[in-house]
Amino acid sequence: MTEIGGASEVTSQISESMLGFRLTVIMESDWHIGIGAGRNRAVDRIIDRDEDGLPVIRSSTLRGMWRDAAEELAHGLDEGKAGPWGRFVQQLMGSQPQLESAAKNKDFAAPQPSRLRLGDARLGDAIRQRLAYDHPSCAVLREALTFVKPGVKIDPGTGMALDDHLRFEEVARVGTVLHAEGIVYHRPLTLTRIPFN
Repeated sequence: MTEIGGASEVTSQISESMLGFRLTVIMESDWHIGIGAGRNRAVDRIIDRDEDGLPVIRSSTLRGMWRDAAEELAHGLDEGKAGPWGRFVQQLMGSQPQLESAAKNKDFAAPQPSRLRLGDARLGDAIRQRLAYDHPSCAVLREALTFVKPGVKIDPGTGMALDDHLRFEEVARVGTVLHAEGIVYHRPLTLTRIPFN
């Protein structure tokens, strides 16, 4: 309790709290989120895999996709100007002072941390357990999660395939369901408007 000008006032502190959630990602087409490398000259681009060799979407990729979508939405809601929706996205996702300062040609400030924590998106526990067995049928099922897709580089001017530009890309199959655990942190709030005598 504090004394303010002869009146007493209760100050209550709401400590930092968390809101946990589970994100489910359902792939509606064959997909590729890769590591930027190939394999043995046979595949030009391979997908990212977790420690068990199963397809994964890293938390940094998920956060980047969410941030991009949230910034576009906020830009529209704020009618193309700096506004409350843009500030909300910055508070939730954290600031990017190096990008903001580069746009304004000035030194950048310390970054504001993100309130969002997100884990990697992985296959569900039930399917992971089934695929973990050291049995030939499980190995076949693990291999069936992905396939190699051929493609060619297209000349943007002519719209035709370029000679000697055949490539092979590993993709994961349509219908893949991945899950990630997340937390949003609420910062402490101080409530001071509870006067009494």
